[in-house]
Amino acid sequence: MSEDYSVPDQVRGFVKSLTKLLRSRRISDLAQLYDQEWHKTTDRLFKSTAWPTVDQIAGLVDNDELTKMVYKELYYRHLHAKMQPTMEERFESFGNYLALFDALLGFNATQPEIELPNSWTWDMLDDFVSQFQSYHLIRNRPLSSGLTSEELKMLIDYEHMWSVQTVEQYLSAFVSKLNGESDNNDEAESKEVQASTFYQALGHYALVSLVRFNTLMGDYYGALQVMDRKDLVHKRSMFTKVFSCHLTLYYSMGFCYFMLRRYLDALKTVSTLLLYVSRAKHAIPRHSGQSVLLQRLERVWALLSLASAFAPQTYDDLQNDAAAKFGADRLARVQKLDTEALKEIFALAAPLFISPATPNYQDETANPNIFEQQLSVFLREVSQRLPISDCVAYLKLCTNISTTKLAHLLNVNEPQLVSNLLLVKHKTRNLRWRGGPPSRGEYMSLGEVEFSLAKDNVAVTQYSSARRYGDFFIRNILKFQEMIEDLTARPQREQQ
Repeated sequence: MSEDYSVPDQVRGFVKSLTKLLRSRRISDLAQLYDQEWHKTTDRLFKSTAWPTVDQIAGLVDNDELTKMVYKELYYRHLHAKMQPTMEERFESFGNYLALFDALLGFNATQPEIELPNSWTWDMLDDFVSQFQSYHLIRNRPLSSGLTSEELKMLIDYEHMWSVQTVEQYLSAFVSKLNGESDNNDEAESKEVQASTFYQALGHYALVSLVRFNTLMGDYYGALQVMDRKDLVHKRSMFTKVFSCHLTLYYSMGFCYFMLRRYLDALKTVSTLLLYVSRAKHAIPRHSGQSVLLQRLERVWALLSLASAFAPQTYDDLQNDAAAKFGADRLARVQKLDTEALKEIFALAAPLFISPATPNYQDETANPNIFEQQLSVFLREVSQRLPISDCVAYLKLCTNISTTKLAHLLNVNEPQLVSNLLLVKHKTRNLRWRGGPPSRGEYMSLGEVEFSLAKDNVAVTQYSSARRYGDFFIRNILKFQEMIEDLTARPQREQQ
C-alpha cells in the first residue's frame, strides 16, 4: 500500500518511530515518544480533531497488524477524550482492545514480542475502563444521550458489546498472567520474578483497574478484596511510577472505605495521597490529559471534606485547603451534617456510577439511577447519626453525669437516652486497617468520647481529638523551600 501524503509530517515521523521502537523493544525511547511526542503532536495539531485513521498510516507501518492495533488504541483513546465518538466507533474501539489484549495475552510473559512503557500501559488499561464506563452511562440513558435511531438499534442488537463480564475477564487475565495459575504464594512469587517488567506492570495496573471497575459498580468490599490478591500497599514502586495510577488507586480505596463506614481509613488514605501531591507537584504531568487528572484530584479533595466530618482525626492544613476550594461556610455545614451541604459534596466526591443490568431502552425513567441509590444509602447513615451529635456534645463536657440529668438536657426520656448512647457506641465502633490485606481490620472504638454506662450513671473515661502536627510542619517547610527557590531564581530571570 502506498503512503498517504495527506498525513502531516509530524504524524509520519511519529508512526515510523513507533513501528521501529515497538519491534526493537527500546522501552526508554518508546517512553519518550509517548510521553513527549504523542502529547506534543496532539496539543499542536489535534486538539479538537481526530488523528489520521489507521488506513491512512497503514503504508507507513508496512501493514504490520500489531503496530496497527497499537496505533488504533491511541487513535480511539484520543477520539473518546476530545470528541463525541459514534456508536460504531465505540464498537470498533472495543473490538480493537480485545484484539490487542488477545495478542498481549498470547505472548510469552518472559520474552514478549513488544513491550510498552509504564505510562502507556497504565493509560491503555485506564482508558479501557473509562470507555466501558462512558458506554454504560449512555446505555442507561439512551434517549437523553442524543442517540440516533440507528445507534439505538445498534445498542439493542449488540448486547454483548462492552459487557461487564468481558471487561472483568480481560483485566483478570492480565492479573493471572502476572500471578500464574497456582494458588501457592511461593510459586506465584517465583513466576512474577520470571515475568518481564512489562508484564509485571501490566498485571499490577490491571489490578488497580479492577479496583476502579468494582468501585464504579458500587461493589466496595469486592474492590478492597481485589487488592487483597496482591499487596499493592507495600509494593509502592510499581503504581507510584505513574501518577494517574497512584491517584486512581488511593481515590478508589478511600471512597470504598468511606462507603463501608471505615471513615478513619478513608481519611488516612486520601490525606496520604494529598500530602504526597503537595510534596511532589512535579509528578502531575502537564499535557492534554492533565484535565482528567485534575478532575479526579477534585474528587479526592471532596472526599477528604466528607471523611473529616465523620472521623475524629483532624488534618487542619489539608482541611483549610479544602475550605478554600469549596468554601468555608459550605464545609462548616458539612461538619454539622447539614443534609443539603452533604448532598453537594457527595456529588463532587462520588464517581460516575454504572449499572450492569440491561436497561429499558424505550422508557429510560424505568432504569435505576445508581447515583441516587448510593446517595440514599449515604443519607440514611447520616440520618442515623443526627440523634447522637447532641449527645456527644454534652458528654465532651462531663466526666460523670446521671442518666436522669443527661436525659433532661437532651429533652428525651431515659429509655430513649439509653438507646442513643448505644447508638453512639455502635456508630463509633468501626473496622480500622492495622496492616495486612486492605479489606480486613480490627474493630476499634474511634469516637471522640469513650464512656461507660453503669445503672443510672454515665462515666466518661476518655476524650481525645488527635491532631497531626508533623504534616503541618512538613507542608510549611516545603512552602518555604519553594519561596527560597523562587527568590534565588528571580535575579537570574531578571538578567535574562
